[in-house]
Amino acid sequence: MKTLRNSSYIFLFIAVLVIELLIGIFTEFSIPGIDKYGNQYLVTSNREELLINSIYIEQVNLNIDYISTDVVFDHLGQFPIVRLSNEEVSSANNKISAVVGIDYKFNFNSNIYIVKEK
Repeated sequence: MKTLRNSSYIFLFIAVLVIELLIGIFTEFSIPGIDKYGNQYLVTSNREELLINSIYIEQVNLNIDYISTDVVFDHLGQFPIVRLSNEEVSSANNKISAVVGIDYKFNFNSNIYIVKEK
């Protein structure tokens, strides 16, 4: 039996990662996030769109660039979850919300964030 070279291991790892990401993109999930103003959100997927709803408001501001993971939620660091700079963001009753359609095509130029350890 032939042993795999390092490049083969890397290719196999990337192939498994791509499959896991594709499965993850098309499933439902929820993840908490935070914006640059300290507002906290729950980002939920229903497979067709991301539903962004605030869960804690520090400062009402609709000029939100990114919602990111954060150590506040026991995440390993701050990594972008969703970009809202080109999306319609609304505010009502001291709550901030947005809906972002999932129109994502994964390819080899896509950004992938790999967290090695905490």
